[in-house]
Amino acid sequence: MKKKYGFLFLSLLGIAVFIYLGSSNRVDPAWIGMGPKLDAQYLTLAKAKDSTAILFEEIHGRPATQKDIRTRLANPFIPSVEFSKFQYYTQEVVQNRFAVFSSVIGSGTSTLIDRLARFIATDESHMLRVFGAVNFDMEYHRQFIGEEVNGVWKQGLLLDFFERCLANPDKKFVMVFNDIHKIEPETFFGQKLWYKLYDRDVHAQIGGKTIVIPPNFHMISVAHVIPNAKVLLTEDHYRRIGKLYRIEPDDTELIFYLRGKLSDKQQPLSESAKAKPFVYTFNRANQIISEKFNKSYTVGQWSNLRKLYDKNDMNPLLDYFVAHVNSFAPRNEMVRADLQPIEYAVKNEGKLSGSNFFSTQFKNLEEKGFLTEFIVGLSFIIISALSSFFIFKRREKIISEQIVMVNKLFREFESKTKDYDTISNEIDDIKHSVDHLALKKKISYEEATFFYQYFYDKTRRIEIAKEARNHFEDLIYVSLDDGVLSDKEHQKLLEFLNRIKTRIGETDYQHFKDEIDRIQATYSKN
Repeated sequence: MKKKYGFLFLSLLGIAVFIYLGSSNRVDPAWIGMGPKLDAQYLTLAKAKDSTAILFEEIHGRPATQKDIRTRLANPFIPSVEFSKFQYYTQEVVQNRFAVFSSVIGSGTSTLIDRLARFIATDESHMLRVFGAVNFDMEYHRQFIGEEVNGVWKQGLLLDFFERCLANPDKKFVMVFNDIHKIEPETFFGQKLWYKLYDRDVHAQIGGKTIVIPPNFHMISVAHVIPNAKVLLTEDHYRRIGKLYRIEPDDTELIFYLRGKLSDKQQPLSESAKAKPFVYTFNRANQIISEKFNKSYTVGQWSNLRKLYDKNDMNPLLDYFVAHVNSFAPRNEMVRADLQPIEYAVKNEGKLSGSNFFSTQFKNLEEKGFLTEFIVGLSFIIISALSSFFIFKRREKIISEQIVMVNKLFREFESKTKDYDTISNEIDDIKHSVDHLALKKKISYEEATFFYQYFYDKTRRIEIAKEARNHFEDLIYVSLDDGVLSDKEHQKLLEFLNRIKTRIGETDYQHFKDEIDRIQATYSKN
């Protein structure tokens, strides 16, 4: 019995543990890693004075002065970026000469490119800036490429810039093309220069002059990723105006900003109760926007979002994301419910809503189109299991009732509270009852067979005792036929009792022994 209940307890405990673990949501690894990230040591551009000076010397071939660094990077302020990021893009532009930087608004790309261009150019006079504006394509072409005025060709600013580059081969010249996505590059450059950008070996003349793209000319373009942009840049554009570099929203730069908000600059940012939820929300909200809506709807770290850090709760921050996405008039508007996983995670120490084993399996089934079939199958299994359990318990109760009746008869037999005939009649009644239950299929054949075997084991002793009693009574009747019990007859009774001793219980044996002793005392000759 102890083993039975021990096994049952362990089974229930195992089921309970499985349900607990299967229904427990896991913690987002991004939440776990956010604490160390908030307090990590970063080499920012402002701190990397020696490294910046080395990079300058590699580009310009001369040592950098404090004025070189200050005028190029600190006017009006040094951007809060990692030095490694600035170094990588600077070296890429120097090596490839043409580059296109793509990012969402508020990612700090314009500021980064401004400092990068000034760092590469020999000085400010060696730079040309273009600020794109919608519907001014031809005006830009006339201004930067040229036009005929009263039959005379008037050369534009870009072609003048080319001539300066060729006249000063030891200097570095940089053209910054901001918001190139707002105008058609083909219209801006014109047919001949556009083709020249595709094939540098082709001969092209504009205004009677042969066009040469100078080897010391660098062009950096900035294209903000926005929905419904006038120009969708393709690979055909990148082959002419430069390699594409995507600058994603950067939580590291957001961390730099939040560190600047601390009253005690030596205090770890992770000790601020608002920092971890704020940066986590920034990352997760952009992830949800990218997956559910459009990557171009994401929010940059230098947008007005950062000013919401001083708020006392997360609602204004979440509302900002919703309003930002809906400002682009998406086909399906964003609602706060789309950000519910973030609210759940922040309130539950980073746990991901619906990330437990059971939820995950349901999602997989739904994605594969098997959820309906699974629910139907599971319902059938549950109903079948409950029905089987009910039938089993009902049959168990029926069999138990019959067994209780048999055990009761057996106890009455042992206590001699009922005679053999009464017990025999009741045994027959129980047999008929079990036969009836089996015929009505209230118990199975196997269950009836089990009961008959159990019944046989219990009733066999009663039948044996009854037979022994009858033989014993017959022997006593014969022995007392003359009204006297001789020693020989007494000995026969004892021998008979010893022969049946193994077939009857100790209680019956002692009962028959006492009966012999009583008869001897009453009917003996002595």
